[in-house]
Amino acid sequence: MNLADFKQKNLQQKTNLIWGQGDFLAIRYSHNCNVCLYSMGKFYAEIWYRLADNEIHAIKSFSCCSHLDSYLALIDLSEINQQNNLLL
Repeated sequence: MNLADFKQKNLQQKTNLIWGQGDFLAIRYSHNCNVCLYSMGKFYAEIWYRLADNEIHAIKSFSCCSHLDSYLALIDLSEINQQNNLLL
């Protein structure tokens, strides 16, 4: 499936596709929502869960890697740094 086809689906169809075919990558917090990031192969999808009721508030999809910037702070490189220090 490509991004244009995905965007034509309704909320329930998008949710089912993400849960059935997506690969979970990360979770972050934004605007009173937990935002779960999934890889859909050729694009990414986020499911926005409202914290108040844990209901799906929105699904956003994109292919531009700049939209991944908000996930950079979540990457923990401490183990890699420790391993590199051992090699020195």
